[in-house]
Amino acid sequence: MSTVHETIYPVLPAEPGAAELKAAFTPSAAEIRFVRRQSRQEATAVLIMVQLKLLQRLGYFPMLSDVPPVIIDHIRTAMRARALPRTAIARYDISGTRIRHQKLLRAWLDIRPFEADEKAWLADLASEEARTKVELPDIINVLIEELVRRRYELPPLSTLQRIATQARAEDCACGSRSSWRRQSSLASASLPSAIRAMPRPFSVSPSDGKAASTVSNAWIASS
Repeated sequence: MSTVHETIYPVLPAEPGAAELKAAFTPSAAEIRFVRRQSRQEATAVLIMVQLKLLQRLGYFPMLSDVPPVIIDHIRTAMRARALPRTAIARYDISGTRIRHQKLLRAWLDIRPFEADEKAWLADLASEEARTKVELPDIINVLIEELVRRRYELPPLSTLQRIATQARAEDCACGSRSSWRRQSSLASASLPSAIRAMPRPFSVSPSDGKAASTVSNAWIASS
């Protein structure tokens, strides 16, 4: 099974540097206005903003208790808010309020949730790619790119691994029919997925106080 570091699946660095904090996690004035319209409570507004910046940076919502504290502190400081106790973050992680806020953020950024019925077309794409790609991470990377292109929230990496593994297994079961295609693909393979640029799936460009979402430099390094 491939690991996250063998694919372009976005993850947070354990210790993000000052440049990445400024570029990826500094809220704009329009974002601050939007978030404060959702909650008048300072702590809740900060937590909404953290989720917003994470969705822009990663393309999905991690648990906030797993986010490096320096990221939350940077966002909090930018909003001129008081420090948040870790217990408040943990409570928010398991609350229904967090789920409600995620729906608001998807709508604001024009991002579709990944539902169970989306797996069908994703499996078809994986099957098509398995005919010409040898390495499992390369199949997964195509799935990620297409999800971002269609503006879907990224599902867990394990979901993409299962889809890609099944597609490759089905292709291998066909035996020699794809052997010559595999040899051809090796000759024209692109850079190894392990050294590909980390994507920043979604960015927001506020206009007149509203968010105009775009997939901006989705596969360009973020730092």
